[in-house]
Amino acid sequence: MDDPRPPKWESKWHNVVRELVGTERNYVRQLEVQSEYASTLSRSNSSLAQQLFPDIAELMQFQHDLSTRFDTTLLSLPCEQDWGRHFVETETEFRSLYQPYTKTYAMAPEILAEYKETLMDFKFNHLIDAKYEIMSFIPRPISRVCKYPLLLHCLIKAAPSDHPHLQSLKTGLEASQRVAEAINDALRRDENTQVAKRLQLQVVDWKGLNAESLGQLLLSDVFLVSRMGTEVEREYQIYVFEKIILCCKEARSSGHDGTLNGPKLLSLGFSQRNEPTLLLKGRILLSGVTEVVSLPPTTGSNSAAPRPTWPLKILWETGISERSFFTFHCRTEEQMQCWKSTIMGLVDRNTRDNDESGI
Repeated sequence: MDDPRPPKWESKWHNVVRELVGTERNYVRQLEVQSEYASTLSRSNSSLAQQLFPDIAELMQFQHDLSTRFDTTLLSLPCEQDWGRHFVETETEFRSLYQPYTKTYAMAPEILAEYKETLMDFKFNHLIDAKYEIMSFIPRPISRVCKYPLLLHCLIKAAPSDHPHLQSLKTGLEASQRVAEAINDALRRDENTQVAKRLQLQVVDWKGLNAESLGQLLLSDVFLVSRMGTEVEREYQIYVFEKIILCCKEARSSGHDGTLNGPKLLSLGFSQRNEPTLLLKGRILLSGVTEVVSLPPTTGSNSAAPRPTWPLKILWETGISERSFFTFHCRTEEQMQCWKSTIMGLVDRNTRDNDESGI
């Protein structure tokens, strides 16, 4: 006699599907609120509405249609549900609709600070409270598009090996990952653009450098750094541009609240920035870098509970037969690998450019 109970895999499958469909419906409702808010705001300030919620009506309609497609798929038996195709068929739309939100995400603190009075006096704050809620609404599109790969991965894990649409799920996962990676790459570029603009104002004395000719900013973070000839570790803010690496230090004491590193900016709301004034303490032309060496993990001694760090050593030429180096300590191996590969790539590019120009 056949077992009337559903296969075990269907329970996990149902849980993931329920989260996918349920959170999608909730997301669409949030977009409807944003769309109504932006539509009303645009009557008094269309530029501001577009900056905060770019093409929100089109995005809302796209997600509404996607949610409807989800509901249709939900009507089928689990063994007949093909969730992957939705992401394959809409990959282009995802890219075009979500790309503008990376700039909004990166520029949100500046936009909100500039238009603080306008938003606080806006009579439709019952839809989205400008003081307490608007900062939570702005990152939602980015968060949602980056959640799809995780949900599809969970569906793949729940599906049996003979599920007729398993390959479609895998293809859909790849499509959603490409979208998420493209959005994250664009977000990093936009955030770095904002960090570079603020840096121009923060540095007290550029010591003859043209701040606008350094190339694109690719990486920035705060590290413990030890320089050649000393084992003393000091904290510096390091910026990697296309042509140069800058080492800066705060001119006055300031708490590290993450304001130089992108996403944490969103916690600032309408508060005025308290950007630290920076002193330019060192600069390394990438055309002069000779080696980028990763060292074995080490445990620092600068805290009561020292944690392992992954040192990265950069060596460069300072003159004829003269070399110098400094070592900065990455917090994770992944961070170390990212910085190493980025800097080495820039060194190679600068070397090729110099060879082609005959330098």
